[in-house]
Amino acid sequence: MDLSDHVYHYTDAHALLSIISNRTIWATDINFLNDKREGNVSRNYIRQFLRRKRKSPDFEMTDAIAEAIESFLGARKHAYVTSFVNRYDNLTMYRTYGPPEGGYCIGFKREYLRTVPNTRLVDMEYTKEVQQKETYDFLKQLVEDLVEKGDPKPSPQEASNQILKKGRFFGQLHDLSVSHKSSEFHTEDEIRLVSSAGWNDRKLRISSKGNVFIPYIEHELPNTETDVLITLGPNTAQELANSGFQHLRHIAQKNGTKWNIEFGVWELSGYRYL
Repeated sequence: MDLSDHVYHYTDAHALLSIISNRTIWATDINFLNDKREGNVSRNYIRQFLRRKRKSPDFEMTDAIAEAIESFLGARKHAYVTSFVNRYDNLTMYRTYGPPEGGYCIGFKREYLRTVPNTRLVDMEYTKEVQQKETYDFLKQLVEDLVEKGDPKPSPQEASNQILKKGRFFGQLHDLSVSHKSSEFHTEDEIRLVSSAGWNDRKLRISSKGNVFIPYIEHELPNTETDVLITLGPNTAQELANSGFQHLRHIAQKNGTKWNIEFGVWELSGYRYL
């Protein structure tokens, strides 16, 4: 099996069984992920630019346009995220996203994940300079479009109307928001399967964790031929877990899945379970 194009989702036994049995995978509301600043990195860069600069060598932003842009920064699409990474042997991921007793990961080809309906695959950006440049380019293009298509010095209301007519503003802001993450999380090297849903969307579900209710949606994974790697990570009952682990193949066959599933075990002989 060629693993060069695979990305991996870390999880526990219960969730893995659900993925195999139902060929579905959960996407969690971005506001319930592990970084409280999710969705705000690019918005904060925009606010910094609006408050400190507003002028650049490339374009000039009037106060009215700046005021209109800032008024829209609080508007959000509800983004839902399934997280993947590039490696199946990441101990931190097993410990973070699996239970203390031991976790699993399931790997899919990037090209396969791109066929999941109503989603897109996004590589996260953690570098501050790149994030700032992408945000700056977004603002520059927005201002140029507004000036080109309307009054170069509109009132705040006129600027707001122009932004709404442009249509793409919210989609582009949404794309920046879901792809920029604090550099503190750079070791995750995350790849995201991203989708959107409103509060009234019929796909929306609610789960509970501890004393918190967490919104999520469920994606149906296409039943097409593709290479899938499932790995058992370090486990407190390694031999027993491995024995039960192999029965997942029968579950997949029973459901008529066309996936070519390969199973692997990643052990750490010197790992101490705390």
